[in-house]
Amino acid sequence: MKYSLGMLALVLVVAMSSVDGFAASPKSGSDTDREVNVGVASVFVPSGFDSRSEVNVVASGMFPNTCYRWSRAEVTPGANAVVEVYTKAKVHDGMCLMMLVPFTNEVNLGRLGAGEHVVHFMGGDGTYLEKKIVIE
Repeated sequence: MKYSLGMLALVLVVAMSSVDGFAASPKSGSDTDREVNVGVASVFVPSGFDSRSEVNVVASGMFPNTCYRWSRAEVTPGANAVVEVYTKAKVHDGMCLMMLVPFTNEVNLGRLGAGEHVVHFMGGDGTYLEKKIVIE
């Protein structure tokens, strides 16, 4: 069979547009993203905070696949010196590698008053990781 150059170019253009459409997946930040609570596995709490300083801790954990991206931490003061922290991730629909993805992020708890504070890092399933912070 003999193909003309124009026919070959048309087939090539159609094939490339099909491959490009198949390989494209939603980018992080697209309209298909949804925000979910994620749990943390560990939290590093430095010492030496006083009532005038901003309290920053480092939270780390594992995302279940590559569709997850760190979004933010929502800090809500509770009763009896308990602070609840909800760590959020954005998840997009599409092709993802099914592998654990580690994350480590700084979380700003703000200024806390003098005394002992209990911080609950809330998981997506109702469980939490508890840390105590002493403010001088």
